[in-house]
Amino acid sequence: MDPSDLIALTTTVNRAWGLSLRSLTPFQAQGYANRSLVAQDDQQGRFLLRISRQKDRAGVEDEARLLVHLNAHGIPIALPRPTLDGGYALAWPAGPLLLMPFLPGVEAQPDGPTVTAIGTVMGRLATLPWPDDFVVEHGLGLSYCRQWIAEASSGPGLDAEQTGFLQQQCEDLHSLLAHDLPHSLVHGDLFPDNTLFEGGRLIAILDWDEACLGPRILDPAMAVLGFAWDGDHANLDRVRAMARSYQKVCPWETQEVEAFHDWVRFSCLGLICWHLRSLRSKPRPRQWIRVAELIEHLRRLERGPRLDWPT
Repeated sequence: MDPSDLIALTTTVNRAWGLSLRSLTPFQAQGYANRSLVAQDDQQGRFLLRISRQKDRAGVEDEARLLVHLNAHGIPIALPRPTLDGGYALAWPAGPLLLMPFLPGVEAQPDGPTVTAIGTVMGRLATLPWPDDFVVEHGLGLSYCRQWIAEASSGPGLDAEQTGFLQQQCEDLHSLLAHDLPHSLVHGDLFPDNTLFEGGRLIAILDWDEACLGPRILDPAMAVLGFAWDGDHANLDRVRAMARSYQKVCPWETQEVEAFHDWVRFSCLGLICWHLRSLRSKPRPRQWIRVAELIEHLRRLERGPRLDWPT
């Protein structure tokens, strides 16, 4: 960020949130979608300032109010700090701003205790009441996937074989995902880098950018790819540990158990297409490497064996 822009941003944040920031520095771990800065106030401590690149101000405001709802129901999150005018999101040319406490902790290292904690919190999330003013619907559908595969096929990233494989996955999954499954609040991007642990305890789930009202099977299916994938295959011990802790809080219906493997496949396809969309605006070599990894995961899932969700 240009020094003059950084000065202007610091001044804006101080005025909006009543702070006396000494510095704003880039956060070491930057995701694909947003940008984060560490804000240091000598009197009030450290904060994380997020510059959103996917949502407008109203969308970030909705996300913040969802976080307030989750906090009230005991879901571990980083509670955003309201501005002096009572809102949460602040307009900024590079994207709306959201200020949160800088929490201690480390990214999850997938193991038995970690996946047990993740399974429990996913189950709790699936049982929460929907906030009245949160109406974001699940948007990661096969039509979305088809669109971004088609657009990516005209660029340099995907070869003809990969494009054909992904298009065939869309067709194969079309009938497999036709069931009307139970809906709930879902995080939508539950990966280790969106969690914080301290002393073996889950202290926060971060980055609720993709949160929505959608099939509750989506979070566990996505979490397999983040918390239970070892090299080129799913770690069945971790899947079982995750499922056991989830089922204690939120037992699944038979149709969800039967659809689990297909939804893990769909989650993998959806992740690939999310990255393809992101790469259209800003090509990143490491992100193309991630796309290639996910395509190989999807091939493995297509070949089988099918993953079971223990009940």
